[in-house]
Amino acid sequence: MTYTYINWCTGAVKGDKGEYVKYYKYKDDIKPELTCRDTMFAANPNPANPSGFCEGTVSLTATATDTSGCTAKGWLKWQVFVDLWGNGTTDLEFSSFLPTNDNNLGNDTNGNGIRDAYVKPTGSGDKVVIPSFVLDAEMTAHKVQWKVTDGCGNVTDCYSTFMVVDKKAPTPYCVSLSSAVMQNGQVELWAIDFNKGSFDNCTPQNALLYTFNGEHPVLSKLAVEHYFTGAGQESTAAAYGLGNAQRWVPNYRSSAMIFNCDDVEASPITLNMSVWDSKLNTDFCSITLTLIDNQGGCGGARVSGNLVTKAQEPINNVNVKIDANVPEFPRYQVANGNYAFTGIQDGNYEVSASKVDDYSNGVSTLDLVMIQRHILGLAKLDSPEKLLAADVNKDGKVTASDLVELRKLILGMTDKLSNNDSWVFVPKSYGYADATNPFGAPRSISLNVAGDVTGNDFTGIKVGDVNNDAVAATGVAADNRTSKVLKFVAEDKTVNAGEIVTIDVTASNFNQIFGYQFTAKLNGMELLEVKSGAISVDESNYGVPSANTMTMSWASEKAVNATEGEVLFTVVMKATTSGRLSNMMSVGSDVTRSESYAGSEMETNRLDLNFRSGEAETAGYAMYQNEPNPFKTNTVVNFNMPAAGEATFTVMDVTGKLVHTRTVNAVKGMNSVEFNRNDVPVSGVVYYTIESGDFTATKAMIVIE
Repeated sequence: MTYTYINWCTGAVKGDKGEYVKYYKYKDDIKPELTCRDTMFAANPNPANPSGFCEGTVSLTATATDTSGCTAKGWLKWQVFVDLWGNGTTDLEFSSFLPTNDNNLGNDTNGNGIRDAYVKPTGSGDKVVIPSFVLDAEMTAHKVQWKVTDGCGNVTDCYSTFMVVDKKAPTPYCVSLSSAVMQNGQVELWAIDFNKGSFDNCTPQNALLYTFNGEHPVLSKLAVEHYFTGAGQESTAAAYGLGNAQRWVPNYRSSAMIFNCDDVEASPITLNMSVWDSKLNTDFCSITLTLIDNQGGCGGARVSGNLVTKAQEPINNVNVKIDANVPEFPRYQVANGNYAFTGIQDGNYEVSASKVDDYSNGVSTLDLVMIQRHILGLAKLDSPEKLLAADVNKDGKVTASDLVELRKLILGMTDKLSNNDSWVFVPKSYGYADATNPFGAPRSISLNVAGDVTGNDFTGIKVGDVNNDAVAATGVAADNRTSKVLKFVAEDKTVNAGEIVTIDVTASNFNQIFGYQFTAKLNGMELLEVKSGAISVDESNYGVPSANTMTMSWASEKAVNATEGEVLFTVVMKATTSGRLSNMMSVGSDVTRSESYAGSEMETNRLDLNFRSGEAETAGYAMYQNEPNPFKTNTVVNFNMPAAGEATFTVMDVTGKLVHTRTVNAVKGMNSVEFNRNDVPVSGVVYYTIESGDFTATKAMIVIE
């Protein structure tokens, strides 16, 4: 007699089929093990629908195990029921019991009124991955029922929740302010007043909320005006009036605080402006609040004055100190154009001012030229303020050592002066007895206070700036360069890594030049030295303030001429990579602004370096560095054509992605093309390329916010 054994769980057959068949049924009543876990998915705006809600991609997973022996690979079958919004209604079904080609979640294949899709069975311990779907971000817990069935019909289920939420905090931008208390010694200020364009990934700017110092209103009263303190603790109007609580006004989307005479006394004070999105994610930025008492609301006398240049331009960010021989002094204030100390009792005081930032503001090689000509007696500095500006090292005289100190600042080898502030302040009322020897001028004002004392003004003098082009209010000098360009030229060529490269620099228009300066960005090259040519240079004329950056500053007490093609100076480099010189060195204004000074009036002109190809078919072509560079709104690229024709410009970001392309009909000679932020809608370094015939050239431009 022959027997055949059949395992009903696995389907395995043992033996030959004979006259009799004996069936063995394996009993499995052990349920699979299944663990549910709650999940949170991050949401972000949909680029295809920027005005819509934030969305998140939901990708649910789970794992089940079955150790009973009745589960072959692929036998654990799944049913997953999703109750969106947790309202008791099943909205989605994912099932291994559906047809395998049911991949459209919009269908209802089994006719039970629920959108469904097939999910592949798994083996024991394998992860099931539910087809992903997109859901709007809401502070709602969605419910999921997981059911898993083994090969013998044992079923296990469990429940979990998931949420799609905006996890990203807003990006805060704020601005410091100055204000004055009223006659009652108080002023109410709003947190939103300090906002300067904060934004969020999901919440529109006009829906962001603002408070002070990380505190927030009572969350259940966001739509109601109320007083609060801390993390949502309700407070009172009395506490608010004392400056110990905040006032929430829904229509303003902001809280307010009362500032009083104690804050005036401590001014300037530091606060945090907190920004909240609709999901109450939050971040902050620090702000400085300067408070003054113009109306005597805080009692005592008022000591005030202006802080201006000789040309009456207000000077910002000045540290003002008032001192007296009493314990609560000195007192300090950061002032913008004017200062006012209030609550000053009768007595003797001393007021002084200082400023130790923006050292390079208004400082250029032209100042070196003018100081050098003064030292040599060729053209004397004609005012006591210019002499004080020229005393860079603060030793009470103008000498060559001042030139050494100033050149280090121009080249970017230092960001401050070793023995001087960036500005010096002299009482405006001071009369110089000897205009040629102003170095003993006082730096403070002595006062006898018996009531308000106004008009205690200071004249600010920018150290190192003898041609008076520093900008006092913003610290950013205006571009006063003409459209004329000093054109440095070098031969382009291919270099190999490890090669020592000499770059002879010539100029086609080096006429009546008193000086020049520039920054060169290096890509795959290291500076070794700069050698003299028609002009004399040494190590004091150039520097390497940071990796991949070279600066140069050259000045002469007399105007210098050089013929076209005459080597002015030679730059010696070591190539660290292989490439074309035109792609490895470019002139800009990153550290030292590129400019030159020419003619009897020392006119400030632009400067550019162009690499010339030795090939005849590209003769006469040239593309120059964009100006201004860096730029915020628009910039201009000049280029030269040997004949009229088309020139195509392309702009690419640092990843090589095409940002902008344009073809222009150029005339013979000099042309220009303008780019604005709509053309270049990115920030940072981008590369622009010209192509015309066989000529091509590439340079870098910098776009800033």
